[in-house]
Amino acid sequence: STSCDACVRDYYWSAADNATCADEQCPEFCSACEEGQDCSISGLTVASLPLEVGYWRASTGSATVYACPWKDNCGGGGGAEGDALCRRHSEGTLCNQCQSGYYLVASGERRGACEACSTGSTKTYALVVILLLIFVVGYPLSQRLSRVKQVKAYFGEMDEEHRRWWKETAKTLWLMAQTCSLFLSVESVHLPAPFSWLVSAMDFVTLGPLASFFFSPCASFLTHYATLTLTSLAPLLLLAPMALLAMPFFIAGAGRGWRGFRAAMDRCGFRHYATMIMLFHTSICVKLFSHFNCQGPYEDETGEERRHLATDYSIKCDDDYYLTYSVFVAGMLFVYVLVLPLGALLWLKSNRPAGRVTPPRELTELDGVLASLTTKYTQQYWWFELAGVAVRLSYCGGAVLLFPTHATLRCTLCVIVVSAYVAFSLSHKPVAQESSRAVTVLA
Repeated sequence: STSCDACVRDYYWSAADNATCADEQCPEFCSACEEGQDCSISGLTVASLPLEVGYWRASTGSATVYACPWKDNCGGGGGAEGDALCRRHSEGTLCNQCQSGYYLVASGERRGACEACSTGSTKTYALVVILLLIFVVGYPLSQRLSRVKQVKAYFGEMDEEHRRWWKETAKTLWLMAQTCSLFLSVESVHLPAPFSWLVSAMDFVTLGPLASFFFSPCASFLTHYATLTLTSLAPLLLLAPMALLAMPFFIAGAGRGWRGFRAAMDRCGFRHYATMIMLFHTSICVKLFSHFNCQGPYEDETGEERRHLATDYSIKCDDDYYLTYSVFVAGMLFVYVLVLPLGALLWLKSNRPAGRVTPPRELTELDGVLASLTTKYTQQYWWFELAGVAVRLSYCGGAVLLFPTHATLRCTLCVIVVSAYVAFSLSHKPVAQESSRAVTVLA
């Protein structure tokens, strides 16, 4: 420009709109365009600066541009800001939230898109239908079909050792599939087909989609905080119906006191309580870990930089309520990561005094509800199940807490931990049966 009040292509006017300058001052007012800024024409200003598809900014008064986590949600364009840059029913910072009546798809080929709440989740509905069919249709059919009767007869006539092998193998494969699915989710790894199909299958088999059935993203009352509270209290919520169901057996039974109530609880599934908690322990910890996964900082419309919760960008990680609630979540993590494993370790240890060899049947009676944690292992390595818990937690959130911004260090730590676990398993043979040992090592 003859008055030096505009910039050539690949630059934009970064000074105030009414600023003028001498020739030698022009370079100071013209800033080179950066990634995400479309400067294919001359005469651009901060306000009119066009953005490429996949980029977002909070205000036309700011030239700070951010890459959107879901590229297709950010439409780009000139002279636009905030929600005006969003499409596909998205909104908010980096277009990483959804408009009312829509929810952000968390997995699958549509990951990152905003789907209408009325469409629901196909995987969730399919899983619920399958479970209902198993209970409503599957059981009556199993009483008539000869092949099913043969299978039931096979397992019914099986000795206790073989039946335990099948249970432990199923538990090992469940935990393996769950850990793989959660690890890829925590690290935001998106595998190409057909590997993504395998991950979806593992998530499906371990009832991952069922969480969205109980914690619908479209339910306004199920906020991030409410979901976290329900998740952290899940073991108590599971124990409550067991206790209610046990009351009629306790009243009608001959036993009284704690022993009588414990026998009634066992009839209602309490003897499998530790196994059920362990099967979902990693998922609960991952949910709690996610509360501390914040991203940013990103500028808002006022020019202030704020950090956002990765799973819900409507939550700012410096808000007073978030910080106050973090105390509760930290306490729950302390319970799940340290108190419960150490409590189980001390309980089991107290039943195995040094210098005394206790018969397996007596140990099972002493261990009570925790007996299922030791049946797979030799008496010397009764504690090894807790080592498996540590390995799973390192993969599913523990490494993120230690190295939140260094993916290479996280993966290195996970490789070291699992290598040590496998090496110990091969050298010391803590798993009693050789076939179970092979399944554990491979998983």
